[in-house]
Amino acid sequence: MILVGTLLVLAARVTLDAGPAPLRTMLLVHVLAGAVALATGYVALYAAKGSALHRKSGIWFVRAIVTMGLFAVVINVFEGEDWGEGLLIAYFVVSALETVRPAAERRRWLEVGGMLVAAFLGVASLLRGVEMILGGELVREGVPAPMFLFMGTVVVLAAASDVRVIHGGGLHGRPRLVRHLWRMCFALLIAAGSFFVGQAHTFPEALRHPALIAVPVLVPLLAMPYWVWRLRPRGLRPRAQEEG
Repeated sequence: MILVGTLLVLAARVTLDAGPAPLRTMLLVHVLAGAVALATGYVALYAAKGSALHRKSGIWFVRAIVTMGLFAVVINVFEGEDWGEGLLIAYFVVSALETVRPAAERRRWLEVGGMLVAAFLGVASLLRGVEMILGGELVREGVPAPMFLFMGTVVVLAAASDVRVIHGGGLHGRPRLVRHLWRMCFALLIAAGSFFVGQAHTFPEALRHPALIAVPVLVPLLAMPYWVWRLRPRGLRPRAQEEG
């Protein structure tokens, strides 16, 4: 009961200037981690795949996203708001990183845990979207019902993919790289949308034009099919090259 009472007291909006000191510190770390995530995410997106720059920026992107996401979960729980997005974005980057780890370094407990989290969040998002539509509620907390259905579908499919990967012992070749790339891009898409769209009201008025805000959000969305296309099979090599 004491814990519940404490949560109810703290269930208020936390800002850098208002709220309990520990939560304000968490919020500051969350903001700084988000800035690092966006910077390193766009670097990794454009860096040559497999290069040292791509690997280093990708690792920092994962670290920043996990930090940002986990602190967001804690803050949102104390604010009494939806905490699923923080876990979701952490799931995508962690599962993307696990995909390209050597088989000897893969952590099955982490893969299974991520799959269960994704399945729960995906089904919850689908149920929320259906509930809103049936109840005639088109928008909730600024999010339209179709977006809940879209996100829920993507996450449920990702969890189903996890089941196949875990059962099959991992992926190899092109499927392995495609899985890694689209999950990293999707995580960057969520982070960019949360910042550029979700925090648009904090931008100078001259920068609030929808077209300007949409650009950094659309970049990772467009990058996903581009990199999948770049990883397409190139056909058989000439026999002379194979024998040489």
